[in-house]
Amino acid sequence: MRLHIFFCGRRPGILDIDKKIPMLTKIYPHCEIEKTKKIGTSCIYIENIAKGLKLIKLNGKTVSKQIKIDCYGVSPLAFTYFDMSFEIDDLPNFKTINIDEAFRDIKVTINGKSKQMQSVILEYMLPYFDIDNGLRIEESLDKEISTLKNDLQKMFESTGIKYFSITSFFSGLSIDSNNTTMLLEDFDNEIKIDNKNWEDISTDESVWKGKEWPFIICKNKDIYKKLFNNRLEYSYSLESSDSIKEYCLTWLRNIRNNALSIRENIIDGNINTYYWKELKQKIEVMDLNFLEFHTHANSIINSSFSLNSFFNREYKEKIEKLYENKVRDTFQKLDEVKYAISNLSTPSHTHDEDILQQETEKVNDRILLLSFIAMAVSAIGMMQSPSISNYYKIISGGSIFCLPILYYSSQILIKKIAFSRNKKREFTRRLDNAKKSLEGQKKQLEELESDKDLKGDFRKEVINFYEKFVEAEEKNIERLKVNI
Repeated sequence: MRLHIFFCGRRPGILDIDKKIPMLTKIYPHCEIEKTKKIGTSCIYIENIAKGLKLIKLNGKTVSKQIKIDCYGVSPLAFTYFDMSFEIDDLPNFKTINIDEAFRDIKVTINGKSKQMQSVILEYMLPYFDIDNGLRIEESLDKEISTLKNDLQKMFESTGIKYFSITSFFSGLSIDSNNTTMLLEDFDNEIKIDNKNWEDISTDESVWKGKEWPFIICKNKDIYKKLFNNRLEYSYSLESSDSIKEYCLTWLRNIRNNALSIRENIIDGNINTYYWKELKQKIEVMDLNFLEFHTHANSIINSSFSLNSFFNREYKEKIEKLYENKVRDTFQKLDEVKYAISNLSTPSHTHDEDILQQETEKVNDRILLLSFIAMAVSAIGMMQSPSISNYYKIISGGSIFCLPILYYSSQILIKKIAFSRNKKREFTRRLDNAKKSLEGQKKQLEELESDKDLKGDFRKEVINFYEKFVEAEEKNIERLKVNI
């Protein structure tokens, strides 16, 4: 028998398959990488990215089984499947849908060292997304609205992913076990099936699903490939819908943080023109960024999804209903973000009206200045009198002509000083937010360090992984300090 456990990774962007393949050859130099349609759509296929990986403990027993990990990467949401499989002698005692908890008692060897099963993710799956290179590129970006186009292009050139600009590029990284079901090949009928613990979901009793156990068992070798591809398609549809909802929550958190900042500035009577100018542009860009994301999300959600004909009617109806509920919830989240962005733009529009009023008053002041100059015309006539000396004529004429020059020069100088001061205040505000974010990341790191469930080498690997994000935030703070 062979057990398949699926892991799913995704990013908030669109993967360019042709551009990504040359990058992956450097990450997995021992593997053959190809563009194929093994799962019914164009994808990257890497066979066995974990050569030399062995299972040494399962169900409390010492074993020696080779582990194989195949990788399938598709374009939408840079979605990636990792199919980890190995031979087993009996059914694992996974009486929980939470596979992560079940993994705690499983041991493997990586490069000859005994480690927990979770280390497989850090060692073989995360490198697919090239975290170190991506963080290094992100640290070098300006992260200003004016440089957004160039920032996105740099990330694309270095990662092969066209990111949706939500917050930071790596905020949407997610990779975990697919907590729906594991797939088991049982072509020799080694597992005893009864209607008490197992549910027949096929038309010919060839595919069974555990009522309590998270397994789907296939007993027909001829339909296995169709079942495998359908499981990936099913996982992609449901996981994509969940991912879109997660990204919507990220949008909403970002909008909430901006709303709180706007509220504070309104209450404090902030007249920082730089802040309001940047805010208006930021919200406009945010709206357009979400429009791009929304369009892509719609194409994913509305893509056709159907179960193979070997599934029975009851199971099809159950899955279709589940998928319909997922789709409805996802569209609801998308609508919430649209509504939130629309409301977020209201204060900036109100502030624009105030600015318009202020500019109208400035125009009135300038009209008064022109009126004063017009009144000086009579003085010019008087200067033509021969009774006035040339010395006083020159002084009077110079004063009249210098008056508007001095006025406009002083206004320009005042604006530059105000702009510089406001810019410094805005970067100070961003610095304060970055420091708060750093404190939150350090607190999360401290929680990981005090987590007793994390043990051995896996503990060190997880802590080292989170330390990279703390280091990246510290560099971001140093960059902000330069602008103050």
